[in-house]
Amino acid sequence: MAEAESRRIVEEAEADAAETRRGADEYAASVLIGLEGDVVKTLQSIKRGIDLLDERRAALRDGGEPPKDVDPDAYDDYESAEAGPARRS
Repeated sequence: MAEAESRRIVEEAEADAAETRRGADEYAASVLIGLEGDVVKTLQSIKRGIDLLDERRAALRDGGEPPKDVDPDAYDDYESAEAGPARRS
């Protein structure tokens, strides 16, 4: 009778552990999916900032003025993340 009870306890503990792992995996997947979305948005902001700076540098190199139709706030999201300046060779 004691052996049967011990097997029942072990089976219950294993089932509880499996359920806990499933919940943890679901939570981790949810967090990672959200993080991926944030990273994509950040990369898009970085790209816009680099493109804007490239346009300005090209205009200045050609002796002209920077384009007036470019939104100067195009890379504010990038700056607000307190990241360093974008650099491109």
